[in-house]
Amino acid sequence: MNESIKNVLEMAAAYREMGVEQLTLADTIGSAAPRLVKERLQEVQQIMGDVPLALHLHDRFGFGLAPLALAYDLGVRRFDSALGGLGGCPYAPGAPGNLDTETVVQFFEAEGISTGINSERLAQVRQRILAVVARGLDAPSVQAG
Repeated sequence: MNESIKNVLEMAAAYREMGVEQLTLADTIGSAAPRLVKERLQEVQQIMGDVPLALHLHDRFGFGLAPLALAYDLGVRRFDSALGGLGGCPYAPGAPGNLDTETVVQFFEAEGISTGINSERLAQVRQRILAVVARGLDAPSVQAG
């Protein structure tokens, strides 16, 4: 067992002992192959038992749905995403954006899995957010005190 997974499993065991109600695993830079995500999830599931796992994925090269599908098949039911795939990681320069919420919803709906999310409303919210991002955010005004 390599050192990185050993550390992850030790941390998972410590969180389990603390009584966490959910554990989120992250592929912060979107570099993990689907097979690797599957293996890691299975190993962590053995440690966590009935504690639900969540997954935070980034979408490098558009591969983000593959580990999501595998994780769903393994029982994961909570996934992080961001409208328009916005995001990245300030601690990992060059990290790709997050998995797009609309893509996740469309994927699950196409698989016959209801998300309870109104796709039309979601698209409207995305348009509003992207309009703000496209024009840029105003810098906060600084008041001399």
